[in-house]
Amino acid sequence: MKALLISSLLISSTSFAQALDVPALKKLMTQKKAVIEKINPGMSKKLSTTTRIPTELGPCELTEELVQTVLKIEGEKIIVHSKEKYTPAATPACAGFESSEVGVVFFDDVPSLDKELEDLDASAKDITSISRAGDVVTMKIATSTLVYDFNKPAFKNLISIKDTAFSTTSTDISDIDVNSINLQKVLFCESVDSQNCIEGDFSDILF
Repeated sequence: MKALLISSLLISSTSFAQALDVPALKKLMTQKKAVIEKINPGMSKKLSTTTRIPTELGPCELTEELVQTVLKIEGEKIIVHSKEKYTPAATPACAGFESSEVGVVFFDDVPSLDKELEDLDASAKDITSISRAGDVVTMKIATSTLVYDFNKPAFKNLISIKDTAFSTTSTDISDIDVNSINLQKVLFCESVDSQNCIEGDFSDILF
């Protein structure tokens, strides 16, 4: 799957893949500042993740599908709605795992070039290679391979991740009307990684 993805990206590119170092990647990102920082209510993306969870009967393959939409911009924060669906494979190893669907609302930072560069600096010591084909950049960090499209806003420019235990792909979808999203029964979390969540009706968050 990864080979097919990278091949299609290279074929569609107007230039051959070239090796980059961190300073060269920073230069590219700085040139793309306006695109990286673009954000608006309704901006959406679809994430599909396959994870292999070890069990006594072997690995259980869990599929996770998320549709994430920017609900609102508040100062330096955005409020994001994530419609999440979890589906375990129908195998003995997945016995005990149940399918589920949930709506989650959380705060995130407004995308900024400065924050993206800070994140890059923080991971620089673990980067083993960077290559570029047009605006598409493939980066290897430790055991992970990440593919970015810097012709897209930071909210959705990470188009794939592959690691030993999981793989994630991001699909472009059209903006969603935030008023069409049901917020009557969702989990509200402080951040995307927070375990401190409250279930309730947050329909008034749009006002």
